[in-house]
Formats: sequence, structure tokens, C-alpha cells
Amino acid sequence: MTSAFDLLWIAFIFLFDVRVMGFDILPDVVGYLLIVIGLKRLASLNGHLATAANLAPVVALVSLADFYQPPATGASMFALRGTTFQTPVESALTITGILLVGLNLFLVYHIVTGIVEVAKKKKEKDLVEAATPLWGEYKALHIMIMIMLPIVALFPAAGWLAPMVQLAAGIIVYFSMIGFLRDAQWTLFGPKANTSDQK
Repeated sequence: MTSAFDLLWIAFIFLFDVRVMGFDILPDVVGYLLIVIGLKRLASLNGHLATAANLAPVVALVSLADFYQPPATGASMFALRGTTFQTPVESALTITGILLVGLNLFLVYHIVTGIVEVAKKKKEKDLVEAATPLWGEYKALHIMIMIMLPIVALFPAAGWLAPMVQLAAGIIVYFSMIGFLRDAQWTLFGPKANTSDQK
């Protein structure tokens, strides 16, 4: 049976923003649904993981709006382009995108902090120390994305910058997060962290 932590780290693969003809071929909503399932098994461990478990379905719902972004007219099928404020639909997508990044940040904060609390109880100092720089990088890059999205939306000629930065952020921090979650599973619970009854 797939463990709770396996579901969490696999979920981050789907949070990479890879688009073809405007469609996200790794839909965020799939990743967030995996997080929902994984966190349901871990929610009883502490308040932070419980908060994350309650928030995850909301983030999954909001992420549906990010599945498709209108591609630029005449652009190739693999062209990278951010949303703009040129039409009501694109304006709504831009605002939703900013909201989604903020919700993601809040969700991941509670996941990481919840894991850190478990690690402290089990006196796993290395895992606690690994979480600090990881969260710092994750937070900084996602705040940068939140600031950048409305800027590039106002200047469509620079619209390609948003997906490029999102992809770069994903490569930098999502792979690190995947490694952290896999280490957390092994360190805290062994290879089979399946349910929330592991204390």
C-alpha cells in the first residue's frame, strides 16, 4: 500500500507547471488530491498537519482554474506564456494564480512545520535542521512568484517570464521538497508510513 509520505512526495511532481497548447500536462489538481489523501492519514499527529489536511481540499478546488491558460495567438504548442489583464478571463486567471501560490505557501508551511514537530518529539535533529533552509527557499521563491505574476500580467511582452520562473522554482525547490519528504518518511516512521496512527 502506498504510504502517506509517498503520496505527498509524488504530489509535488504534479505541481510542476508544464504546458502544451495552454494545458497543464501535470495537472496541479491531481497533486493536491494526492496531498489531501496523504494528509488525511497524518492529520492526527499534530495541529499543523490537521490544518494542512483541512486546507488541502480548498487548494485542490482553486487549482482547477490553473489547468488551462490561453496560449498566445500564433505561438507554438510548447510556447511559455503567462496570463495577462487583457481580458476578463485572463484577469480572473491571473488573480486566481496569485491566490493559488499563496494557498500553496500556507499549505506547505503547515506540512513542513507539522513534520518538524514530529521530528522534534522523536529527537531527529538532522531532519529539523534540514527543514529550515528548505522552507526559507520555498517561501522566498513563491513570494517572488506572487509579486511577479501581476507585474508580467501588466506587461504582456514579458509574459514568458512567469512560466519560466515557475518552472525554475519548481526545479529548485520541488525536488528538494520531494527529497525532504522521502527522508522524513524513512527517518520518522520507516519505509511504511501508511496511516495516522504512527506516533
